[in-house]
Amino acid sequence: MDWPRTDGRFSVSIEPRSGNRPGFRVRAGFGRGGRTERTARDFADAEAVAEAIWSHYAAGRITAPDAPPLTWPELVERFVSRDGLQPKTRATYTRALSLTTPTLGARPLRTLGRVDVEAFLAGLTCGTESRRSYLRIIQACARWGVERGWLARDITDGVDVVGWRAPVRPWRGSS
Repeated sequence: MDWPRTDGRFSVSIEPRSGNRPGFRVRAGFGRGGRTERTARDFADAEAVAEAIWSHYAAGRITAPDAPPLTWPELVERFVSRDGLQPKTRATYTRALSLTTPTLGARPLRTLGRVDVEAFLAGLTCGTESRRSYLRIIQACARWGVERGWLARDITDGVDVVGWRAPVRPWRGSS
């Protein structure tokens, strides 16, 4: 196959490594800002890596980082994979937000609303405090999407979990 390959948006190229270093460098990405690099010892390995990257792109598994997400799962994926999250926080967000996918589904973001979030919360079989926790995580994701301009409005605005509240300090009495 001939390298580099490009379709005007995404490109993959194989180049010899600079200097006297042996091997090849595989570059891939959307323009100059979103480029990644991989190295390989010989051309056959570099070609295999480049073919794998190009096939992932052709299958739609690699999308432009600046293209806005179109569905809730895409927004969740970007929210969870953003920089600055601790591994435990990332795992908590991933676990909690993965439960929203069947309810909020693959519908376009512009069609999601408060009713969808309320339907998700109503479908949970956990206690009130857990529902509030899920709502806070969904709010964080939705507000992050609004900050980025990907959501037109906060889909959790006005949603409240009605039910028993755990006392903060039950040993202190009501005063």
